[in-house]
Amino acid sequence: MIYSFNTNGNVFSLLFDFDGTNGNSPRGTLIQTSNGLLYGIASGGIYSYGVIFNFNPDSNAYSKLLDFNASSVGSKPYGSLMQARNGLLYGMTLWGGTQDVGVMFSFDHVTGDYYKLLDFDGSNGSRPSGSLIQSGNGLLYGLTIGGIYNKGVLFSFNPVGNIYSVLLDFDGINKGQFPAGSLLQASNGLLYGMTLGGGINNQGVIFSFNPVGNVYSKLFEFDIINGAIPRGNLIQANNGLLYGIAEDGGLNNTGVLFSFNTAGNVYSKLFDFGNTNGAYPYGSLFQADNGLLYGMSSGGGSNGRGVLFSFNPTGNIYSTQIDFDGTNGGGPSGSLSQGSNGLLYGMTTYGGIYGNGVIFDFNPITNGYNKIRDLESPDGITPFHSAFIEVPVISTDSVSTNYCAGDSLSFSFTATGPFDSLNIFTAQLSDSNGSFASPVNIGSIASASSVL
Repeated sequence: MIYSFNTNGNVFSLLFDFDGTNGNSPRGTLIQTSNGLLYGIASGGIYSYGVIFNFNPDSNAYSKLLDFNASSVGSKPYGSLMQARNGLLYGMTLWGGTQDVGVMFSFDHVTGDYYKLLDFDGSNGSRPSGSLIQSGNGLLYGLTIGGIYNKGVLFSFNPVGNIYSVLLDFDGINKGQFPAGSLLQASNGLLYGMTLGGGINNQGVIFSFNPVGNVYSKLFEFDIINGAIPRGNLIQANNGLLYGIAEDGGLNNTGVLFSFNTAGNVYSKLFDFGNTNGAYPYGSLFQADNGLLYGMSSGGGSNGRGVLFSFNPTGNIYSTQIDFDGTNGGGPSGSLSQGSNGLLYGMTTYGGIYGNGVIFDFNPITNGYNKIRDLESPDGITPFHSAFIEVPVISTDSVSTNYCAGDSLSFSFTATGPFDSLNIFTAQLSDSNGSFASPVNIGSIASASSVL
């Protein structure tokens, strides 16, 4: 299902039910493009190989845009779509293509045209499960399994000319194996990532990749004491350090929280999870406006059902904020996000009065937890790898009066939500017969402020 949640009044609205033919079991997160529509991918469709869809948040209108059909188009899209600077949407599939190990594709949301750009064939990668990123040099970068050693590849794709290049074959001991999550481009211009295994201890590695010269560097070897099998993505905090979590390893073998200083490539284990303060952290960390890092563990805590925690990079102070107890949720497996109202929002995979998970908010100022909704079957249940996105809301005055050519007209608008790109707002005038003239540009926003 697609649903919205209005943080003003905590109103949950079911907006669309997937039925199989129009898609089912949507993967990844929605993205909003410059036309204001939301785009996503799902399984299902008329061939049961997946769909691309859009959703209009103004009219709540759903449109299936493409049915994947295995060999010629691809099958089982995974990860999330991303919009490159050329305006096209890019994504990958787990299966399909000429070798049935996935494809890379683009989708023109203006014309509705789909382009299969690459057939993965095993040696150039296979079954990609992460998402693409666009580097400052304009190239797209991503990770897959497969490759000449069948342990994964790091690749680039040039949207100018549609040129795919395998830049690195993971090999196990020397470079790690089975890269996980998505790459991060840090402020120094290097790409950073992690692998689930490989390295001298076979517990995974942290690596960097320099797009200038395509230079790979293995920076850290995970081990049982310092953390093992890192999942999720690295983030760069406002202090410049990278932070992440490993699901296993540490003193209690229940995961660790760590930092990585790109100046000197220094790894620091900052916290060992244990049964009482959380165990097996999942998802990715998130830095809130107050500078603290927040995350969740799928297990541990006083009730053994997971915790919501904070970590203060100033002083490296870990605090368990919420112990999930089943009634207020349990087993969270996704990531948190912050709304423009300052609250953090998240979901749990199970728990609540129906046992199907809950939606909640958390106030980082008061540390107050509020269960907003107990999920039941009509809502959609057991959210996994879940996170919210916030859609900007535009409110304008409606002016109805007589004007002559040359008269000036003024009215106000309020735009609330996260804006991270140029947004143009237009007005449309009508004559006495109700016919509309061409839209007139009335203003623009090029600020990343939350409320304008």
